[in-house]
Amino acid sequence: QKIIKKGTRSDVDSGSIFFDATGRPTTAVDAYLKKHNIQELYFTGVISEFVIKESINDAKQLGYRTYFVEDGSGGLHQDRNQHDRFLRELKKTGTQVVFSQFC
Repeated sequence: QKIIKKGTRSDVDSGSIFFDATGRPTTAVDAYLKKHNIQELYFTGVISEFVIKESINDAKQLGYRTYFVEDGSGGLHQDRNQHDRFLRELKKTGTQVVFSQFC
C-alpha cells in the first residue's frame, strides 16, 4: 500500500492528483505508477465534475487508460442533465464509464 498526499501547498489549488493549477507536478503519482508499470486507472470519489475530471484529463495526457466508476462517485450537482453532460464529456476523452460490479 502506498499513500501519496496531494494538495500540500495552501497557496496553490490542486484538484488533480498529478498537477497543481500552475501545471507543476504536485505528487509523485505518475512516477510511482510508471515504476510499477500501471497503465489503467479507475477513478472514484466526490465532486466528480472538478477533482476527478481534472485528474482524468491529466492521466489521459500522461498516457493512461482511464475509467470512471459511476456508482463509486458523487457529483456536486444533483441535476441529472448536468451529470449526463459530465459523462458525455468523459466519454469524448476516451474514458470508459463503468460500474463497480464490472471492475
